[in-house]
Amino acid sequence: MSTPPPPPDDLNPALGPIIISHVNAGVEFIDNLANDDERDELVEQMNLHGNSIQSMDGLEAFTGLVELCLSSNNIEEISFHALQPLVHLRVLDLSANSISSTLGFPQLPRLEELSMAHNCIQGLDGLTRPIKFPKLQYLDLRGNAIVELNDLVVLQRLKRLAHLRLQAANGDQANPVCDLDGYPHAIIQMLPKLALLDEEERLREAEERLQQKMATLEKSENETKEITGELELARKTHEAIVTQLSDEVKYHKDRAEQADKRNIQLEKQVTELKANVETVYNKCIEKDEAIQQLKKNLIARQDEIDALRSQHEKDSERQDKLQQQQQDLYERQLQSSIIQVEMEFRKEFQQSAQRFQSLQRKTQERMKEVKRVREAYQVSLQREAAAKAQIEKLEAILADDKKKLSVEDAKRSDTFKAEIRQEKSKREELEHRLIEEQKKYAQVAVLTVERDEKTIENERLREEIRHEKLSAKLEALEKEAPKKEDQLISLRTELEQKVSALESISSSSVKKWSVLE
Repeated sequence: MSTPPPPPDDLNPALGPIIISHVNAGVEFIDNLANDDERDELVEQMNLHGNSIQSMDGLEAFTGLVELCLSSNNIEEISFHALQPLVHLRVLDLSANSISSTLGFPQLPRLEELSMAHNCIQGLDGLTRPIKFPKLQYLDLRGNAIVELNDLVVLQRLKRLAHLRLQAANGDQANPVCDLDGYPHAIIQMLPKLALLDEEERLREAEERLQQKMATLEKSENETKEITGELELARKTHEAIVTQLSDEVKYHKDRAEQADKRNIQLEKQVTELKANVETVYNKCIEKDEAIQQLKKNLIARQDEIDALRSQHEKDSERQDKLQQQQQDLYERQLQSSIIQVEMEFRKEFQQSAQRFQSLQRKTQERMKEVKRVREAYQVSLQREAAAKAQIEKLEAILADDKKKLSVEDAKRSDTFKAEIRQEKSKREELEHRLIEEQKKYAQVAVLTVERDEKTIENERLREEIRHEKLSAKLEALEKEAPKKEDQLISLRTELEQKVSALESISSSSVKKWSVLE
């Protein structure tokens, strides 16, 4: 086994800080690098990349270290007593080792950068229970075995953490947690103070996505308002069409009354036929012309009704299927009634022609034909009355359906608006509670830092007691120790309760945000 040469003896401390660098030099023990004198305390940088080191023992001699690199070695666990004296350490690189747990870290108050990439780490409890690195800004965890997002929740206690790496920029060297859906968005919600995630400015992208989602939500609200306006316009147009149809029905009723009057006149003309056959024949011809004119008018009105029907179908496409079925039923019955009227008029025309022919041939059967005409006319009046009653029933059904549809649409719009308002109020309450819990977390973090400082002070006093034999101070500290331990236990329980409450609040807020999105 070949050991690397120690640092040269002629190094002058007055020339500046000492740097130790043994890269790929086969170093197995850090103790072999120490000189056991004051020069060890002046070493500020140490690079031991690519060696065969299995233990951190020996680092306690280099108390002035600022940067330490132990990457690509065989270290399996963190050594508390070896790292505890390194209070000036700012950069620590432990990547490419065999470390499986973060337990064992002492408090390093000045540590700003920590790299533990390419290890076997599954949890990060050792970094924050209690807070070991209050000034940590950069954390590299690529190529580990972190599976769940809950394993990263402890990083919320590192208030100054600005750069977190869980995978490479191209997606390589990733932890299993990086394969989860919505991984960047969840990390950003969990750590809102992050500036860089995986060496990419994904925070800005996530904020932009959040703004886009809020914009889409506002657009959807505006669209709902527009849709309600369109529905109101459609209702108004539908009401106008209904009024127009009612006017048409009144017009047709007036025409029917006029037709009744004309029929009365025709009856008078039929009575005159008894006196004179020729006058009866001429008036029958006039009746034929009137019937043809009525047919033409009916055909024209049928075209107008068809045009109105097409327009009404276009306007009623947005209505429900029930209204369409009722409208179709109404149109079919109206068309059938019109066809029945036409058939009745045709039958009457044929009967009148036959009667006129029979009057020409047989003058004796005039009275019989007149009676038949009267009976047919009474039948037609009864059918017209039945058709009018059916039309009025259909109009009443249509009005009731319109009222029901308007009431249902108003209820739906009111419920939808009320649900949106409730969700907004809930979101604001959750955000307010989250801010309060964050303030409480900050207070708890300050208390834990004070507790850690007190523990360091206690250890320092104990060392003074060992060296200077201050038994009085030791007894006083031992008397105060149980009280402080009780305070620490109460603080831990309170902290765990608040952490569980905050986790439940964060999970509920995530669910609410997902629902809102």
